[in-house]
Amino acid sequence: MDNENIYQHNKWEFNKEVSDVFDKHVRQSIPMYAEFQKSVIKLSEFFIKNGDCVYDLGCATGETTYLLNQKNDKTCKKNIRFVLIDNSQSMINKARQKCSQYNNIEYIVDNIENVKFSKTNFVISLFTLQFLDQESRFNVIKNIYNGLNKGGALILAEKSYSNNVIINDYFTQMYHDFKEDSDLTSFEIREKDKSLRSVLVPLTINENIEMLNESGFNKVDIFMKALNFTGFIAIK
Repeated sequence: MDNENIYQHNKWEFNKEVSDVFDKHVRQSIPMYAEFQKSVIKLSEFFIKNGDCVYDLGCATGETTYLLNQKNDKTCKKNIRFVLIDNSQSMINKARQKCSQYNNIEYIVDNIENVKFSKTNFVISLFTLQFLDQESRFNVIKNIYNGLNKGGALILAEKSYSNNVIINDYFTQMYHDFKEDSDLTSFEIREKDKSLRSVLVPLTINENIEMLNESGFNKVDIFMKALNFTGFIAIK
């Protein structure tokens, strides 16, 4: 299936067409996506403890959990349980396939707004909250904060606007260049932008940090940034 087919929608959906090509698509859509994943895996070393339950919100094809399990197999050897949540059944199906060798994973098809967190030290949300309205984002982050143990962390990655309008315009143009360099056509880039109208609404970097602070997190920083894609770490 070519990319053009998944972009010919009036409204972007994480359906079977998208899930079938998601791993390729996300690398064409997010600069340094593999490096974001590597950073999350490294950060996990500071927080995940033996016996922990780790939550992956909007897990998509289960890439992060797969990589965390791989790392644990090779080095840590900890007893870890994972809970993967996504509201797309087709994405959960892909995650099951990718992580089929592991029996420490619970798969949940649901909206992340409905998650009830057990006490945990590590919650992951990569490029997921950006698809919720601002009130729902705040409520999810507040629920995460309440579910974390003291010293636990939320790893949050989002598409985010620059705080400066001119710089944001530079980043947007460079982002389109990145997509073209990733073999997407001008048509595909334009159609993707149109399909995300009212579906993906980024906040500025400052707005994301303020939302984390208002949810209770007072230790917040940026661990990675690639154009308009930003990784935040928030510690309880």
